[in-house]
Amino acid sequence: MIKMRKKFFMFFILIMSCLPVSAANYPQTIKSGLWEIYGSGFAEKEFVRVSLELEGDMNLRFQNVQELDEDVATVIQDGEEVSRTSITDKIFAITSYDVNLELEATGLGIKVWSENLPNGIKIPIILSKTIPTDNYPFILPSVTFDEITYTVTFTSESSGKLRIKGYTDVDTVGKCEVNADCTVWKSGTKTPGTEDETKSGCNVFSWNIFAFALIIWGGLKFVRN
Repeated sequence: MIKMRKKFFMFFILIMSCLPVSAANYPQTIKSGLWEIYGSGFAEKEFVRVSLELEGDMNLRFQNVQELDEDVATVIQDGEEVSRTSITDKIFAITSYDVNLELEATGLGIKVWSENLPNGIKIPIILSKTIPTDNYPFILPSVTFDEITYTVTFTSESSGKLRIKGYTDVDTVGKCEVNADCTVWKSGTKTPGTEDETKSGCNVFSWNIFAFALIIWGGLKFVRN
C-alpha cells in the first residue's frame, strides 16, 4: 500500500510538472520600474548630418489585469486587441511607460534636443508568458508622438532596445531628422553593450561638425537680431 501511494505521488508530481505555469502565479517576465537609456544616432539638416549621443530614462508600470479600472474595455494579447473581460487569469499587463531623453551633438558638447514621451501605452499590453530573448524578443507597438516614432523591444527581463526615428525642432536650428538606436536596461543591473546600427555611415568629419556649428551660430545670431 505504501509503495502504491509513493508511486501515485511521484506520478502526480510528474504530471503537474508537465502542465503550464498556473496563471495565478504568472510572473513578471519583464522588470517594472525605472530603466536607463543610452545610445547614438544622428540629426540631419539639409546637407549636414552630425552624430549624436542620447541618454535618458524610461519608467515601466505594470498592473494585474483583474485590477484594471472598469473603464478599460480592451487589452492587447499576442498582438491582438481583445476584451478585458475575456481574460480571467491573474496575469500582468504593461499599463504605461514614459520616456525622457536628451540629445547632445558629439564633439560640440551642445545639448540640441530634449523630449518627453508622457505615456507610450494607450491600451494595456499583456506581458509575454516567457522571459524575452534575442531570438524571441517582446516588442511593444510603435508609438508616434510629436512626429517621433518610438519602438521598444525587450530582449531579456532587464534589457532591450529603443528605436527612435522622426523629426523634431532642434534648438536654434529648426526641424531636423533624428534617427537613433539605444540600449535600455533596468536601473541597478549591469549595463549591456550599446547599439551600433546608426553609427555606420554616420561618422562625422570635422567639416560636418563645423557646418553644423555654423548653422547653430546662424540660428543664434538670427534670434539675437
